[in-house]
Amino acid sequence: SEEVERFIRSALECKGVPPGDARIVADCLVTANLSGIDSHGVVRLTHYIRRLELGSIKPDPRITIEHRAPSVLHVDGDDGFGHVVAYRAAQAAAQICREQGTATAAIGRSSHFGPASYFLQEAVATGTSDADGLVHLLNIPEGQYNFEVYLDDHDTYRDAITVIPGQAV
Repeated sequence: SEEVERFIRSALECKGVPPGDARIVADCLVTANLSGIDSHGVVRLTHYIRRLELGSIKPDPRITIEHRAPSVLHVDGDDGFGHVVAYRAAQAAAQICREQGTATAAIGRSSHFGPASYFLQEAVATGTSDADGLVHLLNIPEGQYNFEVYLDDHDTYRDAITVIPGQAV
């Protein structure tokens, strides 16, 4: 698996993906295969390379994370790799979860990010989260979305997100 990961990292780096981001994508793809989720694994590499070449995935996006409430994040992926966007969102959400007991990260302008379990397992493995709380990742496609997050019995956070192709949310 290490040889396959090196190959994936090299292929992505040749297309302008920073080494750290290439490592996240490669690890996620290989982990998907090793977990029996082949549809989310290495088979997707050719598709991702094509999307990099066409410009529908940015190799080095400016991902921003905005706190909208104590336990709610909005993540603008700037059309980057979903794996990288979700990884950063999960790390930030897991840290908030340690403090608040729960966290929700609404992700916009991203792409397919593979098996969602990968990101939370990584957060636990790196010590960012102790898995005692609840983390929600919402990868939002184009359209209008209203969501509510119940922070406790008396407090509800409400927001609306509009996702338009090519525009920040």
